Order: sequence, then structure tokens, then C-alpha cells
Amino acid sequence: MNSLAYTIELLSDALPASGMIFSATIDTDIVVDDQGLPYVPAKRIKGLLLESLTEVGEMSGILPQLDRLFGTVGKPNSESFFVSEGRMQNYSSFYDWIKWAKDEHPEEFQPESIIETFTRIRRQTRLEKGVAKEHSLRTVRVLNKGHVFEGTVSKAGGFDQIERAQLALAFSNLRYFGLNRNRGFGHIHCALLDEKGEGFDLVAALALCREVLS
Repeated sequence: MNSLAYTIELLSDALPASGMIFSATIDTDIVVDDQGLPYVPAKRIKGLLLESLTEVGEMSGILPQLDRLFGTVGKPNSESFFVSEGRMQNYSSFYDWIKWAKDEHPEEFQPESIIETFTRIRRQTRLEKGVAKEHSLRTVRVLNKGHVFEGTVSKAGGFDQIERAQLALAFSNLRYFGLNRNRGFGHIHCALLDEKGEGFDLVAALALCREVLS
């Protein structure tokens, strides 16, 4: 498979909720690996790209070829591209160092202590007429802004020119993810990179899509 890299930079704290609870004191938690390092699940990224490309089509008047990239609903064998999990920059170095530290100093390096390095705890409550509603306090764990996650997208036989253009636009248009987006969480900057590690010319990508897909 030929692959292209992508990046997701957190411009604000973010809450890509896991749907699982890892602590009795936290109502909504993030996803972490076996060493306690946060990551963004591949399925979530792919779903966001589908929404983003659909939105690009609505805004620009093009007719994005969703089936060509995302497969056909109801046809499990239809062709689709593959998205890797979004891992933190320098993930391999972090992982190896943490694994060594936990083996050497197991009492000091537990998953919770690793998670706390990259996250913070936020508490929220619902107000009614300026007064906190009873039992409405919620505790969530969020990713600290400033972190960058990296991954790849790939497809058997590689992406053709129009598929690359559509994906570049989908990543560029993706500005928010996770929960509480309307409360200042989850502001992100995304980019698809070519084989040289450079960003795509989005003006040229949009022009190509308009020419071919409109």
C-alpha cells in the first residue's frame, strides 16, 4: 500500500472521549494505550474525514466521490482506504522510554502518572438561573493543547490524483473534534502531507475537484 502522512495539532484542550471509564472519579475519559500514552482511534478519524469531505462538497458545490474513498454502505468488500491511529509525535521514543522506566521503577511509573503528563482534569456543572444544578457536576479528562498527533492514510494500489485532492481538502477542513466543541474544546489544525512531507496546494486541489467532480 502507498501511504500519505497526516498531522493533527491541538490548538485547544480536547476531549476525544473513549466511552470507557478508567477512573472512578472521572465521568468522561480519553483513550490511552498500554503505557498510558494518549492516541486518537483510527475509526474516529475516518468518520470525521467522511463528515468533513461531505461538508466540503456542500460548501464548494462539488460532488465528492465518497464511495470511492470510504467504500459502499452494505458492501463489506467494497474498496476503502485505511487510516492508522493518530499517535503522538515521537511516539516510539516515548513508548520505549516509558516501558524501560516502568520495568526499572514500577512503583513510580504507573499508567495514571503517565496520563497525567499529557492531560488535565476539568470540572463542569450546569447552571440554572445562575445557580449550580444539583448533581450536575461532571469531571472530564482532556488532552492538553499543543500536542501533535501523527498517522498515515493508505490504499491498495495507492491514491490517484483526485483521491489525494479530496483527502487533502477533507483534512484541511477538519477544525474540531471530540466532545464539548461548542465550549472551546477540540479546536485542531489538520494537514495531509505528500511523500516529501509537504502540505498539498489546497487551491489547486479544490480547482481539480471542481473540474472533475462538479
